[in-house]
Amino acid sequence: MPISKDLLRALRPQLQAALDKVAADHGLQSLTAGNMSFSADNFTVTVKGIAKGGKSREAVEYEMACIYAPELPKLGAEFRWSNRTFKATGLKRTKVSVLDVHDGKTYLIKLETLKALEARKRVSELAMRRG
Repeated sequence: MPISKDLLRALRPQLQAALDKVAADHGLQSLTAGNMSFSADNFTVTVKGIAKGGKSREAVEYEMACIYAPELPKLGAEFRWSNRTFKATGLKRTKVSVLDVHDGKTYLIKLETLKALEARKRVSELAMRRG
């Protein structure tokens, strides 16, 4: 049977369940199946791990970005956008990884979009204080 995108989609939840068990058995915060690549007869899966109490590389990079852009919400802080509530979870190049707190899905938004959103929020808060 040749390796296909459909096969990898079917394997991912089972691989993740196995990685979750291994992480628990070894006291890790998480093990995650990342990128998958394949050819007709083989495939590769990237596995990322985080120690208990540790942070992902993306989380550390976001915290560094917050030093240079203090207008950004802190890592894990909730913010509203498009009538939904999100948490900033990390930085991937110029995009912020955010978690929708209601459905648990992760999205990427432009760093500049989040900066502008936070700037508007601060202007609104100042206007409310004065008014």
